[in-house]
Amino acid sequence: MGTQQKLIKGLPLWALMMFSALSIMATGCSGGGGDNGDGTTITQQTLVAIWDIRASHSQDITQSGTIFLSAGGELTYNLVQLNSNPPGLKPMILIGTGTWTLNESSLLLTLTFDTGVVHQATAQGNSTNFSMACSNGWTLNFSRK
Repeated sequence: MGTQQKLIKGLPLWALMMFSALSIMATGCSGGGGDNGDGTTITQQTLVAIWDIRASHSQDITQSGTIFLSAGGELTYNLVQLNSNPPGLKPMILIGTGTWTLNESSLLLTLTFDTGVVHQATAQGNSTNFSMACSNGWTLNFSRK
């Protein structure tokens, strides 16, 4: 350990600055967009939480409420759905259960609801705030509650 300290002391100032800059750059990178550089990488464990959700569909439908993702791969939801086309429809309350999985290497998140609806897309963001743009027309935005 004493030898290592002498080597670091002997490095020129520019070399220390380059080493520091490279260290910061390396910790800010992630493989797949699951981290904003703040250490909140999306993983199976970091998604276990209660989430505020705001969802929208290309056909003028919105949903808002909460989804709880449990450690056992189950989910529960409590959502309000508004359909603005045709105008005047009353909000629907959606309460139920389902399952969820995450492929950690690709960040492919699959939410399967007890109604048969499946939302599947790559999670973009971090484990505090992330979104999914699903091929079924839904965009889901999650914020940790």
